[in-house]
Amino acid sequence: MIKRFSFDKVRRSVQDKDVIVFQGYTNEGYASANTAKVCFITGGTKNEIEAEVMIKKLSPVFAVARAGAPLSYMLFVTVKTDNILGEYLDDEEDPETDPVKNGKVIVTVSGDDGEETEIFKGKASLVKKSLSTILCAIDDVEKKDGRVTVSGWAVDTDEIRIGLYTKKGKIVERLESKTDWDIRDDALTFVPECDGERKAGFKISAETDEEKLKLLIQTRRFKKIMNISALENSVKAQITGRVAQTWHTVEYNINTIGFAGTMRKIARKVLPGAVSKEIDYNVWRVNRIPDEEKLDYQRQKEREFEFRPKFSIVVPMYETDEKLLAELIDSVKAQTYTNWELCLSDGSGDRFRLKAIVERLAAGDGRVRYISDSEDDLNRIYDRFGKGVTLGIAENTNQAIAAATGDYIVFGDHDDLFAPDALFECAQALNTKKYHAIYTDEDKIDAAGKTYSMPHFKPDFNIDLLRSVNYICHMFVISRELCEAVGTLDPEYNGAQDYDYVLRCADKLEEWNGESAKDENVMYHIPKPLYHWRTIEASTASNPRAKLYAFENGKKAIEAHLQRRGLAARVEMGEDLGYYDVHYDTDDSAIVSIIIPNKDHVDDLKKCIQSIEERSAFKNYEFIIVENNSTEPETFEYYKSIENRANVQVVTWEQGFNFSGINNYGAKFAHGDYLLLLNNDTEIMNEDAISDMLGFCRRPEVGAVGARLYYDDDTIQHAGVIIGIGGIAGHCFQRQAEVPGGIYFNRSKMSCDYSAVTAACIMVRRDVFEKVEGLDEKFEVAFNDIDFCLKIREQGLLVVYDAWARFHHYESKSRGYEDSIEKKERFRREITRLHQKWTGILTDGDPYYNPNLTLEKQDFSLRY
Repeated sequence: MIKRFSFDKVRRSVQDKDVIVFQGYTNEGYASANTAKVCFITGGTKNEIEAEVMIKKLSPVFAVARAGAPLSYMLFVTVKTDNILGEYLDDEEDPETDPVKNGKVIVTVSGDDGEETEIFKGKASLVKKSLSTILCAIDDVEKKDGRVTVSGWAVDTDEIRIGLYTKKGKIVERLESKTDWDIRDDALTFVPECDGERKAGFKISAETDEEKLKLLIQTRRFKKIMNISALENSVKAQITGRVAQTWHTVEYNINTIGFAGTMRKIARKVLPGAVSKEIDYNVWRVNRIPDEEKLDYQRQKEREFEFRPKFSIVVPMYETDEKLLAELIDSVKAQTYTNWELCLSDGSGDRFRLKAIVERLAAGDGRVRYISDSEDDLNRIYDRFGKGVTLGIAENTNQAIAAATGDYIVFGDHDDLFAPDALFECAQALNTKKYHAIYTDEDKIDAAGKTYSMPHFKPDFNIDLLRSVNYICHMFVISRELCEAVGTLDPEYNGAQDYDYVLRCADKLEEWNGESAKDENVMYHIPKPLYHWRTIEASTASNPRAKLYAFENGKKAIEAHLQRRGLAARVEMGEDLGYYDVHYDTDDSAIVSIIIPNKDHVDDLKKCIQSIEERSAFKNYEFIIVENNSTEPETFEYYKSIENRANVQVVTWEQGFNFSGINNYGAKFAHGDYLLLLNNDTEIMNEDAISDMLGFCRRPEVGAVGARLYYDDDTIQHAGVIIGIGGIAGHCFQRQAEVPGGIYFNRSKMSCDYSAVTAACIMVRRDVFEKVEGLDEKFEVAFNDIDFCLKIREQGLLVVYDAWARFHHYESKSRGYEDSIEKKERFRREITRLHQKWTGILTDGDPYYNPNLTLEKQDFSLRY
């Protein structure tokens, strides 16, 4: 990992004025920093002072892109001033006449590897000057109806006073004003010594028509004066309005994806053909794979492991090309972790050919083992049947497993390659917890072994995705205990024998979880491409139609898995080979209560209701229309025309708009055990959409189900939600068209689990809705669906994206702007509340995404 650091500021601690803080943005390269030094050089004398270091991982909301890389950590070095540095900094003497005015301050940090790195170097006089200020910022200024309002934040060790002033000529007049204080989580993120409940956010307002205003922020020791410019609602304001809206967008992006990320986003808009090209994966990976120094470190680190499991890499060979076999063996020999054996099982028609090749390539390394029938048995087989008697891939792999002596079984193919740190990463994970199953990310490598492509960056374990495609595939590692419990590979599923085996392992782990609920009874995911899948003509990696029978057997494997789980469902081949659609049996007697908030827009509401009545095959539903402050007569005329129907209720929410409150209110009138929250600007597309969602929702482990939503031009509006995209959360593949190769590994067409789905169309069981107490009404407009889904996940339930429940969602493609102080404050409050409630996932990242994928876009492209 290349260490990246971008210095931010030096300041006094807001908890203790006798402590200085040096802080900046960094990446994982500094995550192990544990000691620090501050060196004060003056008059030729070097004074080294011990300092403390703290690393704080930032949520995607606050992470930035600087120093040519994404920086998602903050590094803080704190030093006491009870020393020569403090004496200098507190000296009242003018720095220009101070005899040590040319003194320097150097800050260094060290990590586990003992390497000392300089993170700051500057003149002591500049450090001294930067300590004489107040941490503060202005966010917004608004002038409306003869009143000016300024909002921002400020924090210091001493009490802060704020005032608004006018200046006419030499006359300065303080305005009578009112100041309100509130918690500002976004500001305090960068001041970690602060109590999280510290009220740092302010809003000050005063009645005035003056244009030239000043804001004074002061404490007992310091003061800061800022000029305030507030435009009235004039012609000038109207002209600049569009510019202001553009700036709101830029400002939001800078705050969430950083300056560099914002510049890239602008470039993609301005120069889509030149800048928006896909990142070259070969260049990308070179900057991220371990260099020789790191590989040497891993070789040393192995000796420190408490647990040194033996890995048995089992590989079925079949008429294997000698060159490819040599490259496979070399990739295993190059492993930085040394406790392994390579079990090469030969199922070829002529076993003697490969035996001689393996023995030569092993070059005396006893860890490389050739496995086949005994020579006497082979001679008898050849005498009776002639050469050409082969083993199927399942029997061949089983032969390798039977001969393996390791603690863990690693599955591989005879023409693929392992990254040099593949086994080390597994051993390192197993030294934190004795997992029974591990899988990694993977990519493709060409026949020449030079060009890498199609990296598959996978989510953590995702049972519904696994029922749609064998996304786990390579590299797959299981414990000896799990292997013995699951048994051997089944020849009935040849071609998809690995898919069947992964599903059986998942079933056994689920069974063990039910008995002991231990953390190790999961499939642990290492988000690194540690396996390189060879693309050759006969391989399914490059030519899926080379083994059509394999895909039929994959369907059979899913059906057997569902039967073992006691789940009644229909499995269909997907639109593309290797992908599958699972449709769970529904219950026609169940009542689905469809809750639709509405304020005017009667044409949208009519289209929504009529599409369900005319197209939905599932008919046991009721509509609950929640009227919210409509004003148009046509709206009430339509209500009157439908409310005499037995399955329609129109109820009235008399308060202001609160999306959470409106839906909670509507739920009180529901008769069904299943609630479908639905926006009024949606239109059902396929007849089985509601029944398909109901099939998922009936599963006891599922808490909520979302749908695939399209804009009116049939580009994707919603295909699941990833926490962290766009700073908080974003819809997967938004605005993308489902053209061949257009969507990352066809994910929009595959039902799978996510951390959240949009409440524009979400089905939830009534008991789950009540258990999590509905939608949080403090999220009036934004993030209520994110919070709702995360509450469901907190209960241990799944949130499923149902790819085959399809609706049009005629939402505008332009994001609305938070263009007033009240709206901005509400938006900030909702961001703060979400961040405070869900710090874990916002900081650690979404388990259903992958840290190698970007948070700047919604297309699952590579992270810069």
